[in-house]
Amino acid sequence: MSGGGKKSRPRAVRVTRTIGYGSGKKKNQGNRTFESKRQSEEYFSKKTKLSKKKAAEVKKKREARKKAEAEERKKIEVRKKAEARKKVEAEERKKREVKKKAEAVRKKEVTNKHGRFQFTRADKLQDFVCDRCLKPKRSRVFVRWYVAGTDGPATICNGCYGYLLSGSQSD
Repeated sequence: MSGGGKKSRPRAVRVTRTIGYGSGKKKNQGNRTFESKRQSEEYFSKKTKLSKKKAAEVKKKREARKKAEAEERKKIEVRKKAEARKKVEAEERKKREVKKKAEAVRKKEVTNKHGRFQFTRADKLQDFVCDRCLKPKRSRVFVRWYVAGTDGPATICNGCYGYLLSGSQSD
């Protein structure tokens, strides 16, 4: 017996599926050859599973990227705070140095043939009588004059101090 009959070929099934994308719908049409309707359903269910996996992977990548960006922003903030702290510390250091220099200028001792002089610059104006010229003065600058052989220091004004330091005339 010879089977002269035709072999049965699977029929081409036209499959139309609706897959949701965001707010709108998009139709996916294709000519595929399936032996049964069940095979077509399996094919499309796998396809949607794959797209769900891809969506989950994309979501994970996006979350990882956001996390990395947040960490980078935190690092930048920490770096900026450290730089600001360093600037403040440098300014404070400069202020302390200026203050030390001012202290050095505020109290300065000089010795010459007239005796020992202690130059003082006060923060506020002070009233005193110069022991050398005997005039009342109001100044931030005054000088203690220690003369050998006297009881204690004399307070003199800045003008008398300059005159005695110059050595123009001896008292």
